[in-house]
Amino acid sequence: MGYSHVCALADSRVFCWGDNSQGQLGISEDRDSFNAYKTKSSTTPVSVSLTGVLQGKTVTDIAASSYSTCVIASGELYCWGQTTYAFGDKNTKVATSGIPLGLTNIGALEGKKITDVFMGNQNYLICVIASNRGYCISNGSIPSGSQTPSANVPVIVGDKSLQARPISSFSIGSNHACLISMGEVFCWGANSSGQLGTGDTKVRQIPTLVTSQSVLEGREVFAIAAGSTNTLFAHRAVSSSQAREWDQLKRSIASSIAEEERIAKAKADAEAKAKLEAERIAKEKADAAAKAALEAQRSKEIALYYESLQGRRAGLIQTIEQLSSECIFTARSFNANQKLTLSRTSIKIGCDNFDVLAKSLGNKKDDYEIKDLSDIEYKKLLTQIQSENDQIRVQIMDVQQYFEEISNLAQDFDTIIELELRYENSAIKFYRSWLDLETRLSKLPAKFRSTITSKPQYLSAKESATVVTQSRENFASYRTNLKSATSGALASGLSDDLAEIISALENVEDFDLEIKAVTKLIPAFICVKGTSATALPKSGKCPVGSKKISTN
Repeated sequence: MGYSHVCALADSRVFCWGDNSQGQLGISEDRDSFNAYKTKSSTTPVSVSLTGVLQGKTVTDIAASSYSTCVIASGELYCWGQTTYAFGDKNTKVATSGIPLGLTNIGALEGKKITDVFMGNQNYLICVIASNRGYCISNGSIPSGSQTPSANVPVIVGDKSLQARPISSFSIGSNHACLISMGEVFCWGANSSGQLGTGDTKVRQIPTLVTSQSVLEGREVFAIAAGSTNTLFAHRAVSSSQAREWDQLKRSIASSIAEEERIAKAKADAEAKAKLEAERIAKEKADAAAKAALEAQRSKEIALYYESLQGRRAGLIQTIEQLSSECIFTARSFNANQKLTLSRTSIKIGCDNFDVLAKSLGNKKDDYEIKDLSDIEYKKLLTQIQSENDQIRVQIMDVQQYFEEISNLAQDFDTIIELELRYENSAIKFYRSWLDLETRLSKLPAKFRSTITSKPQYLSAKESATVVTQSRENFASYRTNLKSATSGALASGLSDDLAEIISALENVEDFDLEIKAVTKLIPAFICVKGTSATALPKSGKCPVGSKKISTN
């Protein structure tokens, strides 16, 4: 029974009735013409044509799914209607057909005779029995029950043990499936409601034995039905002879699998051992050949390394002598301001350092002997030469960097001189005026002074004064650091610090105007009486009882 159609088997003939929107009744004239038959649903059984691929074959089993139908005819599987996997044989794959098409025993079914077919209420899975073994085709929505979840050609179901056991029946639900083997139930697929009977809700890709075996002690399952999210099965007492037969078969299967695995492991171990031995022999030969070739080249290689070392050393001496001359010229080219700036640092221009290093390199003697070298001696000698090569590379970079610093000193000092001049001409020169203003304000009576210090003019000037004060402190730190600078790189970095100080002072360039604005708030004379004070009236005379005081 499908979703909206029914099929039956009578006298080796197939009859179907119901909906035919997807060709599931199998009454079309050819593979595609069922489109013309979509309205030809039938309320009475109609015979499926036994011509075409079914001609001359005897139908022995039938199953239906949502919109498809399958039969077993002369040991082979034939289907029609719609499915989510492809119908067809080795050369034909179609998703929908209005006439029977053969899945002609391909894949794991090749050469086998099918006896039973099983389908669920969805077009997800078809399972068959051939030679008492289970085989399935799946689109992956319900796993195929093998290591290949989605299989559009038949695959054998189960692990090694189950593949060797006889299977008597399948039942396919909405999203899981079950089978019966020797009276036991195995299920796989979705398990959100525990429908697999495994005692948990984990999904299974291959058939797993139902865990409620205590209920089935001494019983055999002979019928099973998989629903949407549940599974039902019928069981009965198993005869002692049947139980012994199954038990013996299980032990035989387990023994055969163990023996197969033992043989496979022994074979793999032997192959691995043989491979390792072959690799060892090949390695010994390769090592011997490599050693011979290496020994033949060692003397030549050492000579080449030594020649390279001598060339590098000579090149370094030449570079040092050239830089020494340029260093002296650079030092003599300093102007008065640059020399003054240099004297305020701890930088020493030691051009004689170049001559000392060149002389040291010229007196270097090599004690390399190139004869009868062992592996250890060769490696030690090679390391020694390579180490000196590396040292020369470092020395070249060091002297070039040292000269570059000396060459950049004039530019670095010019930058410092220019920045210090900008510092002197910045808002810093009004710092003394601010101190005088603060002194003048401090002499005023507290109440009168507060009338001035609370005004926006004073608050703005006070904020600028804070920046100026901090800049003075930063400049003092800069001067201290400059005095202890021992390299051009340090001096260059300090010029960046000085630039930041000047940048802060440029933000308060109106400091002098702010001081003047506050100064205008202070009268030349005030009238003081007790703890209170007022500005001197225009008449120039204080009220009776008040004393005239100058604020300057």
